[in-house]
Amino acid sequence: MTFRLRARPVIAALSVLALAACAQPPSARHTETGDGPTSPASSASSSATEAQAIRGFDFVHADWYDANGNATVRNGASASPEASDKSWAKVDEANAGNATQFGDLNGDGFADAVAWITVGNGSSYWHYAYVWLWDDAQHTAVQLHQPVTDDKQCGNVTKTLTISDAKITVDRLIRAGEACSDQPAHPVANTIAIEGGFPVRETPVRASTMPALAASSDAMQPGAQLKKPLKLAPAADAPELDLGQVSFIVLGGQRGTLDNGFHQVLFRASGDPVTWYTAYTDEIQ
Repeated sequence: MTFRLRARPVIAALSVLALAACAQPPSARHTETGDGPTSPASSASSSATEAQAIRGFDFVHADWYDANGNATVRNGASASPEASDKSWAKVDEANAGNATQFGDLNGDGFADAVAWITVGNGSSYWHYAYVWLWDDAQHTAVQLHQPVTDDKQCGNVTKTLTISDAKITVDRLIRAGEACSDQPAHPVANTIAIEGGFPVRETPVRASTMPALAASSDAMQPGAQLKKPLKLAPAADAPELDLGQVSFIVLGGQRGTLDNGFHQVLFRASGDPVTWYTAYTDEIQ
């Protein structure tokens, strides 16, 4: 199913969303003391319920990692957050934002989720969707720190996000000089998959899902100045991007803007002069 997303988040009064997995009726083959064997139908029903356990997770009251501010945030806002200069956060819900979507994204047999949060300061905001993987051992959802969208005030806009066959497809509009009152005009469709616990853009070019920092004037030929493959997240164990796939890079942010010891680099896909894609290196300080 495809969900059409709101281009600008709706800031509403906070509400509590608590979903509970439906309890299964006891098997007819159980004894009154519960010591009897479990029927195949009951076992299958229980397994199906466990596989969808993330649907009962309380995203609204969870701790969220905010990639833009590199901080942990919780749902909370004043009655009129745009009218203040205070930081605020609003977890999207079906009736006040974009609906959470579910699917088994890492192939472990348990449904995972893509959920949205808007974080802001006064009237400025960024609106990101994050992957939450279900950890059956801990019986909880675990958020991945790399968002799969990069919407923000006077920035890019996500039109649709879909989950199908363990893939996330995001149709985006990339801003390239349009007025803030106008929609961005450059369409891009990204397919995203989970690799080694990290979301990775697969199409139209292999890249990180991390939002791009402002491009600096520090440009370079990667093959001549870097020796190691680029990382697709600011982490040593992140998936890699071969240097041969990138002919020209620009630093994201000024030199010395590091995230976990990694510097963001920006590059463009062949035939697309507008969209900045991201990767990371620990060879530039």
